[in-house]
Amino acid sequence: MADTSVTEGRGSWRKELVPLLILSVMIVLAAAFLLPVQDVHKRQRANASSAAAKLLWLNEAQQSYAAGHASGFACQLRQLKPAGPVKLDSYGYPDDENERFTSNECFGYLFAMSSCQADASGKITQYTVTAAPREPGKTGYWALCTDQSGVIWIDHDGSATKCLLERQNGFAPPPKT
Repeated sequence: MADTSVTEGRGSWRKELVPLLILSVMIVLAAAFLLPVQDVHKRQRANASSAAAKLLWLNEAQQSYAAGHASGFACQLRQLKPAGPVKLDSYGYPDDENERFTSNECFGYLFAMSSCQADASGKITQYTVTAAPREPGKTGYWALCTDQSGVIWIDHDGSATKCLLERQNGFAPPPKT
């Protein structure tokens, strides 16, 4: 009689391996579909959002500044820094929030105030502020600009100059999504 135990052993491991391979492939596929997709542009979008918030804050600061100064709007960001004692944070260190908001660089964007125009009496009635990525494509994608109207315009190419041109030509800002 022939010994069949050797031939039976060879085929049995294949029968056990196939379901394990199928199960492992199913687990990998399920994990690929169920895991969240990594957002590789998250930092750039966060920077742009923060830059837009800073522009809104600067518009509000300009309105407050103009209300308290006969000369009208400020023509330099540092003029918008509130006067008074330095606030301390919860650890007792100087709070740099006002410094951050009145600096020329913040959130990976470069901010510039320009186009201050006075009326006949010498009161500054118009200004523009631009925010452009410090390193286009790395710290941000879009340029943003605003003026005394409080409207924020966006240039999707990251050009502050083109953003100001869109503002001057009357192009509407993109719809909010």
